[in-house]
Amino acid sequence: AAIGYYYANYVYTNAALEMYGNDVHVGSNYSFGLYVRPNNGRVIHDGLNRYTSGHIYVYHMTSADNNHFILNQSTMLQSVSLLCNAAVSVTYLNSTVGLYNSDAKSVYVGVGKADNLTIDSSDMTVGAFTVSATAAVDLVSVNVRRMSGDTTTWNFASTANALSGSITDGSMSKLIAITVVGYTDGGTIINRTNAGRIAVGGIFNAGSSLQVDQCNVINTVSTITTAFMNSATFRDSLLEIRRTTIDTNGIFAFFNNAHVYAGGIHRLVDNFIRTTYTVRITTGYEPKQAAIGYYYANYVYTNAAL
Repeated sequence: AAIGYYYANYVYTNAALEMYGNDVHVGSNYSFGLYVRPNNGRVIHDGLNRYTSGHIYVYHMTSADNNHFILNQSTMLQSVSLLCNAAVSVTYLNSTVGLYNSDAKSVYVGVGKADNLTIDSSDMTVGAFTVSATAAVDLVSVNVRRMSGDTTTWNFASTANALSGSITDGSMSKLIAITVVGYTDGGTIINRTNAGRIAVGGIFNAGSSLQVDQCNVINTVSTITTAFMNSATFRDSLLEIRRTTIDTNGIFAFFNNAHVYAGGIHRLVDNFIRTTYTVRITTGYEPKQAAIGYYYANYVYTNAAL
């Protein structure tokens, strides 16, 4: 590593690692530009640190309160891993992760619990960008602007209260995937973004919404059956797709594989939706192929609407 903190030695409570304005270079893509494991200590990493090549690894052993990690103007990074130890129910509190004007093969932001966490990004080129939470989150904001790459994956595996998310003016050639288990009182929007495919999963509850506006979801891979797959249930919540192109040579352009429960609304407005699939399917249940398909065992329930 260029900057290495031995894995069994920590930055402890009321201690801090502060980094301002460093130029960090490594001689091999397999080396670390930064390797550190705080143990309830703070990491303050401002936007004037610049990295060339290598990996960045920050792994919080216990709760991370009032930490700020800003990556800016860094190039040829192999990976950026900003993690909390989910096994001990770590809470990421009152903290900020900023990712700007850099390129990396992968960026992974992983937390256990999180409360008042901001993840903000703009002008990044990332092969795979992942945000993952294994426990309950509250007041979390994830905003991504002008990101290009292959895949963006958000996975909130427990309750998400007051989650605010946006993906704007981006381009993901393969996939945008959002899974939220127990989403309440928050909204996520995908706006003016190109994607090879969109997949949505989980449970959207009262006061939550997912809006897709002015996007192009265009799948040209014949082995992918669906361009826009919704496997999330909506109850007292909204899925809205507006002014968007959903185009595929697969079996389905837009496919719903979950119930729309009471108070849930799926709203499609002013879209261009097309499948050019031409092979007749003669086995299995309806629908066999469709531009807009709702799986035969999933329903639009009482007081819900399409």
